[in-house]
Amino acid sequence: MADYTDSAFYKVRRWLIQELSDNGIGEIQVVPIQQVPEVENQDTIGGGPGGWVPGDESFIVYDVLVPGGYDTQYWNCRDEVMLWVYDYDVERLFEIKEFMYDLFGRFDLSAADINSMEDDSPFLFHYFDIMMGLPTDQADQVLGRKGMNMVISYEYTRPRLANGRFA
Repeated sequence: MADYTDSAFYKVRRWLIQELSDNGIGEIQVVPIQQVPEVENQDTIGGGPGGWVPGDESFIVYDVLVPGGYDTQYWNCRDEVMLWVYDYDVERLFEIKEFMYDLFGRFDLSAADINSMEDDSPFLFHYFDIMMGLPTDQADQVLGRKGMNMVISYEYTRPRLANGRFA
């Protein structure tokens, strides 16, 4: 039976966090948009001790979108993910953005890098593409941070049963 609690982006997220760390960008939290809590103070997003991002660090918020419709090759899954990057420092924000453009803008080479991760994930990625990237937005702020976003599209497969359903 298929594990419906697993998501292709979970593997992408693990890879992104590792790449950010391995390439000297830093330990940056990458959290789903559903976890963004109401802000209670300026020290920690999430309100004091136990908040998920210290108040002075960069962080990335994501939301996975499933684009409408598939082509006749139903076994190929396509997702898009919106990534919002927040930081107080515009230069740091630009560094993270450029790094992510470099990381995800290599189509099948980006997919090969993720596929080379040693894990028991059922997902096999075919390509990545940067669909859109918006510049730093002064109006898009969280606790005075500046933000920018990008949309990444990717295609993948996962094992299927003879009836076409996920294995």
